[in-house]
Amino acid sequence: EKQLQELRIITDWLDSQGKTAEYSQVYVEVRSLSLCSSLKKFRDSLTGTVSTTFGTSPLLARRGGPRDTPSKVATLQRKM
Repeated sequence: EKQLQELRIITDWLDSQGKTAEYSQVYVEVRSLSLCSSLKKFRDSLTGTVSTTFGTSPLLARRGGPRDTPSKVATLQRKM
């Protein structure tokens, strides 16, 4: 429930940023499989496009993070 609230905060933020960009992207570090499951259930209630991908975060790559332990990253991509 708390995780769904966090996702709603993210999507509200995307709405507020929608004035300057057609698409907004937010990278959320997935800390548990339950969040992955919540994200899949949550995207049905969103208007627009939400896709989930898992791999190495571009942000971590730029910071020179460890490449042998890629973080699970959920990409929220919402059409404005």
